[in-house]
Amino acid sequence: MVKTGRHLRFINKLIQHRFVPTVFAVIVLAVGLLISIALAQQIRLQQNEQITAALEFSADSALKNIQSLLETYTVVMHGVQGYFRGSEYIDFDEYAEYVGSLEVEDRLPGVQAINLAVKIRDEDKHKHLEEIRYWFSDYNIYPEGRRESYVPIVRTEPLNDENLKVLGLDLLTVPTA
Repeated sequence: MVKTGRHLRFINKLIQHRFVPTVFAVIVLAVGLLISIALAQQIRLQQNEQITAALEFSADSALKNIQSLLETYTVVMHGVQGYFRGSEYIDFDEYAEYVGSLEVEDRLPGVQAINLAVKIRDEDKHKHLEEIRYWFSDYNIYPEGRRESYVPIVRTEPLNDENLKVLGLDLLTVPTA
């Protein structure tokens, strides 16, 4: 017990000094700051994890949407290809009816047109131009110039002013085609 009394006297003497309350306040402040910094870092870490998780979820969702649209576009392209292969000749009205039945504008947002292009040898170019000019008198294959073969867009739906501009475009001259 004697020892406990000594400790209490020693603590009493320390408390009586003027600098002790200041030191105690500094210690409390320092501990508080350390706790605040640790908590702030923990919160920042949690926020970064939440943002990363949300970003990954958004990216995955976008990727799945794009893949789904590409699969749908591929099905439509295969459908047009099958329709073309199964027909001896497709006139503009028949093509318009077929593409209209696909309801592309409602089912495939973002698709501006469904085009049909055919390969034509240079020796068949004149006959091809006559055929298409029956429907569109100012039709021509462009860019102009003589080539061994051409792959012009010969049908487009829906037929509107923007889409009519691509009729005759030789896809062999387009670097990305």
